[in-house]
Amino acid sequence: MNVLEQGLLELGIDFDSSVLDGFSKFYSFLLEENQKYNLTKITDRENFDIYHLLDSLLPYKLITGNTLCDVGSGGGFPAIPLKIAFPHLKTVMVDSLNKRVNFLNSAVNLLDLKDAKAVNMRAEEACSVYRENFDTVTARAVSSFPILAEICIPLVKVGGVFIAYKSDKAKEEILSAKKAVSLLGGKLDILSLKLPFTDITRLFAVVKKVKPTPDIYPRPYSKISKKPL
Repeated sequence: MNVLEQGLLELGIDFDSSVLDGFSKFYSFLLEENQKYNLTKITDRENFDIYHLLDSLLPYKLITGNTLCDVGSGGGFPAIPLKIAFPHLKTVMVDSLNKRVNFLNSAVNLLDLKDAKAVNMRAEEACSVYRENFDTVTARAVSSFPILAEICIPLVKVGGVFIAYKSDKAKEEILSAKKAVSLLGGKLDILSLKLPFTDITRLFAVVKKVKPTPDIYPRPYSKISKKPL
């Protein structure tokens, strides 16, 4: 049994040969395309399984409903590992770079992932198209939490959840946005989870959407970045 299979078992994720095959195909395709797109510095398979795949899957128990939006998807993390492991998730990946969107849609086609697509737009632009459309919104290694809160929470349905992947040093950063989260219609919690086969503990900023986000949010990105809520 390899590291990926052991890690999936440790996390309590059911898998079969089709799931493992999907992960292998994604790894091979990303490695091939990485030379063009510079998607990751992690190219060793075991480290890829741990630091990209298992890391992406860590908070899966927090996922609500069957619609997922991943903001700033980059190389496809966490959206594509989540979609491979949980095929029922209707997934939209948002990224501001067209070349990454092309890679993501090529991966979707190669892996034959149904109800999944990548769109080329900024997150604050996506809010005008997908406002309060998703049960779950994710963001991994994208921006500081106060900025993420304003561009991601408006995408979440009332009753849904926003999950931001953060490092174990980000507690103060997360707590600094507590007032903003409330203003945007959310209730903030922080969860820590250990990444299998490492001494790394991930912090997750978990926002439960309890009321609609006021229409004035998100503001233009220039205002968000200069003066976070």
